[in-house]
Amino acid sequence: MKISGLITTSPFPISLFVITILLLSSFVQQKIYSACKFLTRLYNPTLQLVKTTPSSNLYYISSDNMLAKKAVAYCDGEIGQNITQ
Repeated sequence: MKISGLITTSPFPISLFVITILLLSSFVQQKIYSACKFLTRLYNPTLQLVKTTPSSNLYYISSDNMLAKKAVAYCDGEIGQNITQ
């Protein structure tokens, strides 16, 4: 079979490769979305900080919120901008 100037020995490798990439991309996007939603649920708008765990009231002032700000900004720009570093 000839595809775009390439000769393949099987009709499946290119299409299987494309499907695999699309599935992995979708999987990674779902994981990123889940992580963003998790961090968004930890966000306290009054303090403009992200707490360490869902069941705690512990907030780190810098390092965790600096990372959370970048991560949350990816999926929710408004909250990401409001998180205090």
